[in-house]
Order: sequence, then C-alpha cells, then structure tokens
Amino acid sequence: MHLFHTLLQPVLLYGCEMWGPFITGFSNQNINNFAFENKMLNYNTFPGEKLLTKYLKFTLGVHSKTSNTAVFMELAQYPLYIQLIKLVFKYWLSPDTINKPLLSEALKEDKLIDEKGNKSWFSFIKEILKELNMEQFLNNSNNLNDNLATSLIHDIVSQLKTRFRRKLSSDLNQNDKKLRTYKVFKYIFKTEPYLNCVTNLKHRNSLSRFRTSAHKLEIEVGRYKNIVKEERYCKCCSNNCHIEDEIHFLLKCPIYNSLRSPFITSLKSKFVNLDSLSDEHLFTWLLSSEDKFTSCLLAKFIHEAFTLRESHIYSS
Repeated sequence: MHLFHTLLQPVLLYGCEMWGPFITGFSNQNINNFAFENKMLNYNTFPGEKLLTKYLKFTLGVHSKTSNTAVFMELAQYPLYIQLIKLVFKYWLSPDTINKPLLSEALKEDKLIDEKGNKSWFSFIKEILKELNMEQFLNNSNNLNDNLATSLIHDIVSQLKTRFRRKLSSDLNQNDKKLRTYKVFKYIFKTEPYLNCVTNLKHRNSLSRFRTSAHKLEIEVGRYKNIVKEERYCKCCSNNCHIEDEIHFLLKCPIYNSLRSPFITSLKSKFVNLDSLSDEHLFTWLLSSEDKFTSCLLAKFIHEAFTLRESHIYSS
C-alpha cells in the first residue's frame, strides 16, 4: 500500500482542492436521499475510488467480485474521499485563501452563488460541516489561527474515518450471504498480520481468497447458480451429502486428510489444548490468529488443499 499512497494517490488527487467538490455526491442534487458515505464513495463520478479498490484486490490476489467491505477491512484502508476532503479544507483554511485579494474575492462570489440556492465550491464546505455537526465554523473561519485550523481538520478527518468504519461494520452485519463467514472471525478494523508474515505469495493469496470468500467452494459458487444453501454439496466427498462451506473444507472433508493431519499435528506441537476446541471455535481461532507460525501453516494448507481440490474435480 505504500506504493499506492506515495506514487498513485498524489496523482489521483492532484488539484482536488478545486475540482474535488464537483465530482462528489454533493454536486448532484438527485442523490440527496443516500447516506453520506455512499454519496462520497461514488465510483461513477470519481474513478480514483474504483482504482483504489482494484489496487486493494490486486494486493490481496482476489478477483474483481470480492466484497469491497472485506477488502477494505482486510487491509484497514480508507477511501480517497477522506484525503480529498482534508485537502479541500486545508485550502479553505489556508492563509493564502483568506488573505490574498483574488482568492478572497473568489470565495465571496462562491458564497453568493450558494446563497442563491445553486451548488458551488463553498456548498461542499457547508455540507460537510453540516453533516458533521460543525456548522459553527462556517462564519468564523477567518478567526482561526494555524493551531485551531489544524485541530479542526484533524477532527474532521477523525470523524470521517470513524463513520467509514461504522459503515463497514454495518455492511458486514447486513450482508448475510457474501460475508456470512468473514464476520465470524473479523472483529477489528486493522491490517491483518498474515499479510506481512506469510512471505510465500501463493500461500498468502490463497489465504486471502479463503478469508474473503473469493474462492470456488460450492457454498460460494452455488450463489451464482441459484442453488439453495442446503444443497451446495461438496463434490469431493464420496457420499455427496455435506455442504461445502469453509469449515467443512478446512476441518472435515476427508479428501484433505493427508494434508490436514501434518497441519494439525504441527499446530498441536505448539498449542497443546487444540483438542478441547469445537470445530467452530477452532475455525474461528485459526482465522483470527495473529501468530506467524499458525498463519504460515494455515496459508500453506489452504493453498495445497485448493490445488488438490481443483485436481480432483477436473479429473473426475
């Protein structure tokens, strides 16, 4: 993500102090009924957000249909509109905007346009402050010194980030199909440690696909075939009567026993109480573990099991 933020983001946001307010949802009077975050996170009016999302999915090695919510949470990333708003407010509160005659007069004219009921650059400032219950700063921005201006911008960014995290949590709890498994083990908005400690790229990508349901297990692909959940059976089981969900794949399906046995044995060498856990608790523990040893073993098992599954299905 360092490459994106240092090389791509400055290009995508270049000059956004001027054009930013006009490509967000606030410049379109037809979408005022949508939630604030949905108005701002508009892929159609700001392609930069779409590029960021594509980059996140590329980083995780998942396909384009992977849940955006899971991708943002897995990497603990915020959308570009938050940085855009920060830059717009820095420009509004900068001494140059307040003291230079040309810029000062332009801002006065912009306010007049807004007062007449038309959308303008200043309308964006007003709408943001109104949304964040900070309208008291509209009329006394000229009286803010550098420290107060910096503090205001910090508070705005902090609120925007908090609201975005709440939106993700809400999306996670409301999406019972795509994110039904992810919400079992993902509790906190943070970059997952396995992304840094699993050094094998193929193993790490397989773990990312497994965690975000960007895989080819029947529980997922059955959604696209309109197969009811109760009939998304595992094609690797001889009796063909077990639903192929993530728990079945990771802990139960007998076709992976040759891989699972050394995997579990290695874990028990470090964690002696694993036998006391139910399958559900073991599954949650494995996927939420921050231990490097566990993450590397898990990623290796999932990658090899995916490979074995594909070989078995295509050969049968």
